[in-house]
Amino acid sequence: MMRKALSALLLSCCSAAWSQAITDPMTGAPIVIDPTIPPKGTQLVQLFLLHAAASLQGSHCMGTEEERRRLTLGDRLAVVLGEALLRNETQKGLLHGRCLADKSDAIPGRVIDTWQCELRTELVDAQGEFIADASVSAHFTRDTWSFVPGSVGCL
Repeated sequence: MMRKALSALLLSCCSAAWSQAITDPMTGAPIVIDPTIPPKGTQLVQLFLLHAAASLQGSHCMGTEEERRRLTLGDRLAVVLGEALLRNETQKGLLHGRCLADKSDAIPGRVIDTWQCELRTELVDAQGEFIADASVSAHFTRDTWSFVPGSVGCL
């Protein structure tokens, strides 16, 4: 029960501070968040980087619970981006990103509107044929783009 209350407190108290901290990574100017428009491009990458220290505990990622306790979103992001670099001269690494409208019940008894955002790398051969891919996803609140703890997914 205490953990649930702490999660709710962290999400609510950090939302206001987080919304003030969002800046354009090119200019440093504050970003006005429109809950109907998902994060895109540099904003999407920035969200993952800003929350790189988030634990994978409770996530839907491979490995044991002990491993997920030790690993972070940043560790998984390194795996996803690194996969595109593990190629030879006849292969290409492609980066894809998207955010889709979703809902999250990460806080028990409360459903919130979120963006489910994903970064995915794809390795293709010289003809563009699929070889492999890796991805990481997370939920961010629609109104403030706050990270939703426990929402990380991995492939």
